[in-house]
Amino acid sequence: TLSRTNETDFTTTTRYRYDANTGLLKLKVEQEGDANEVFTTYPDYDNFGNPEQIEVSPDSVNGRNIFYEYDDTGRMVTKVINELEHYTEFTNDYGLGVVIQTEDHNELVTEYTYDEFGRKTRTDFPDGTWTNTLSDWAIDGNQLYYVKSSAGGKGDLIKYFDKLGREILSKTVNVNGDSVF
Repeated sequence: TLSRTNETDFTTTTRYRYDANTGLLKLKVEQEGDANEVFTTYPDYDNFGNPEQIEVSPDSVNGRNIFYEYDDTGRMVTKVINELEHYTEFTNDYGLGVVIQTEDHNELVTEYTYDEFGRKTRTDFPDGTWTNTLSDWAIDGNQLYYVKSSAGGKGDLIKYFDKLGREILSKTVNVNGDSVF
């Protein structure tokens, strides 16, 4: 339950059901009892305990299926396919445990660059646009660190986080250097 002064409390419930023999997740119901209830079922797993299929539906009857393929070690996703057979293939850096490239069924390629800690520093999109991301310390009040995202020809988005990883401030710096909170 979330509470704020002079506002109505907000409560959301998520229910989980696990397989009694394997301990693997079989069902997740989000916003249970609400008009926006979402059912997610996990009918198939591989030998490593990774879900091979996930069905998401708003009413527990009519859903969309997503299928997953993994590398031979079961460590990382290599392909995601939907019911229309649209897919995205993943090229992974196993040293950092990150995705370095995706290619979809239209042969559109997105590339990702990381620093030595596995933090994403750049994304190059198929249309030629890009986004740079910088993470650094921000010792000011209860701000601990910030993440600055820059997109070609656009202003910067800077998000500040506290020691628990919660976003506490967000600002945009336009191309003229003006800050908007």
